Amino acid sequence: MTSQNLRRRRATIACHTCRLRKTRCNGARPKCQLCSDLNVECVYRVPGVKLDAGEKLTLDHLARIERFLHSNLPNQESHLAMSAISPATSNDTKLGTDEPSTKCSSSGLLVHGRLSAVGLGSWVNLPASFSISTMPKMHTTSALHLLQWPLIRGLVSGACDPQHLLQLEMAREPLKLTPNSGFDLTNAPTYVQAFFNYGNVWYACVNPYTWNQYYQSALVQGFQEGPMSCLVLLIMNRQVFHNFAAAWSILPSVMMRNTVFAAQCMVMASAYLFYLVRSLEAWTLLSSMSMKLQLLFGSPSGIPNQWRELSVRVYWNALLFESDLLAELDLPHSGIVHFDGLVDLPGGFDEEDEDDGEEEDWDHDEGEERRRAWKYQGSSRLVDSQLAVWRDELWYFLAEIAL
Repeated sequence: MTSQNLRRRRATIACHTCRLRKTRCNGARPKCQLCSDLNVECVYRVPGVKLDAGEKLTLDHLARIERFLHSNLPNQESHLAMSAISPATSNDTKLGTDEPSTKCSSSGLLVHGRLSAVGLGSWVNLPASFSISTMPKMHTTSALHLLQWPLIRGLVSGACDPQHLLQLEMAREPLKLTPNSGFDLTNAPTYVQAFFNYGNVWYACVNPYTWNQYYQSALVQGFQEGPMSCLVLLIMNRQVFHNFAAAWSILPSVMMRNTVFAAQCMVMASAYLFYLVRSLEAWTLLSSMSMKLQLLFGSPSGIPNQWRELSVRVYWNALLFESDLLAELDLPHSGIVHFDGLVDLPGGFDEEDEDDGEEEDWDHDEGEERRRAWKYQGSSRLVDSQLAVWRDELWYFLAEIAL
């Protein structure tokens, strides 16, 4: 037997002896007799906690996750470096600083820190407290309260959980509307007055001072195209369903515009879809409108001053509509809820508000068509004398926001 094998054998015997005694021999205390006789260094260690197969598997998974995080750390650092010079934030020179100062964009919207960028963009670095979550789970609506009444609960045969209701909505036939080519403007002042008296008090998203201009522009365009025509048809839709069908045919082209006026048309169309009990179609419009609003609010110069008040009202309408939908149907949210602390509450419309030239496409040099518009100006002016009574009444709308 060689000397190397002898040393191995002596170490093995010594370790086995110490293991039986459940002790470790070192220089602080005498070695065991066998270790002293063999004159070897004991390598025995105090036994640790024994792990079963499940615990070992868990530790392996944790080690794998840790290696994965360490491997992706350089990619995250490069992504953070690129986000500092992204197009959405390059206009604000103080976004990369650590100053907790509050910034105010040219549109008058209050924006804190890096939140001036678009809400769901990949370049946004939200703080830890700003989690991407759904609407509050405890949110409810009057319809859900009504279904829980003892006298009504027994009359409902099907389940009313959000997932089941969503499946029923997805199984419905698509909405089919056939627009009418002709428009009867005989009762137009009556329909407009009814809208401002009974409809706009709940939504408060139509400026009464610019109504005449909207009507004239839509009349020039023959109610065939443009956001002006779409909005006027929606306002005159009371008890005239074919007006909504005509507005529905114009809506796809309006949705392609990233303007506040396009968002206004979409929120009005969503309201009518709620009355038609077409929740899924309304949610489709709201999702697209939410993306437009986040795009506009994310840019410091996205909203001109004359459209600031309208954008605030459209935002709160969209948030209220979406919160009610998510309480009743199991739908994904659009992320617009993250701006509720940044957007001001609505105020009053200014009488001198004028439309932005970019929002309408009609030519002011077309004298003949303008004379046609002025022909109907007298009927539309009948509304103005009664609009001032309620122009500052936002109580219904603000009460809905407070709820």
